[in-house]
Amino acid sequence: MQDARQGRGLKGLLCSWNMLSSRDMPRLITALGDAARARLAPLMRFTLPGMPLINCGEEIGMQGGADPDCRRAMRRDEADWNHDQRAWVTSLIAIRQGNPALQYGEIAVLGDRLDGNAPDFLRQTTVTTVLREEALVIVNLADEPLDVRSMPG
Repeated sequence: MQDARQGRGLKGLLCSWNMLSSRDMPRLITALGDAARARLAPLMRFTLPGMPLINCGEEIGMQGGADPDCRRAMRRDEADWNHDQRAWVTSLIAIRQGNPALQYGEIAVLGDRLDGNAPDFLRQTTVTTVLREEALVIVNLADEPLDVRSMPG
């Protein structure tokens, strides 16, 4: 992320697409293997600089492999939806919309990763005001809970 920030600048990053799949490639849940693992990818997509793009149907847990399986028709029947996935994506949208730092803030990568394979970064607005917006993002990729209070540093 630091390389992209240095190469494109903040404005360039903010205009970039955060796209994890498209109609021409396997859907995210299929590529990652299960819905639980696929929950972390949208978390990164909605907290990193750029515009988060969602492939039609991924917000409801649609699957699909390599072309042409990735082009399945949108499920219109709500009984076929993964409502937990939809609620998760909806909550990520609300979090991003409610936090200016996640919409247009600067990014500072705090380290390569915390113990437990957890990427961490800080997003903050650069506007010098009394109420500066910040968002600390730590994504735990491990199977065990992460206790950041006990981390060195």
